[in-house]
Amino acid sequence: MTYSEHDLAGELREVLKGFSGAIDYGQVADWAYQTYLRHARDIGPDVKQLLVSLEAMAMGPEFALPDGRLREIAQWNY
Repeated sequence: MTYSEHDLAGELREVLKGFSGAIDYGQVADWAYQTYLRHARDIGPDVKQLLVSLEAMAMGPEFALPDGRLREIAQWNY
């Protein structure tokens, strides 16, 4: 079964719900990495690219996606 944008959005939305204030980009990056590893064989190229972008946030603030963009991704297909 393919891990879709819809699946990613739903899981990311749950991750973001865990933050009462500012988003912890390191935690989002860790989630993206773990998700990539769990679904490596079932990820399409678009979802793979997005997960890699989310993982990159662990490398520093210059790689962080804006909060609004993360929340936008979390609302895909909903």
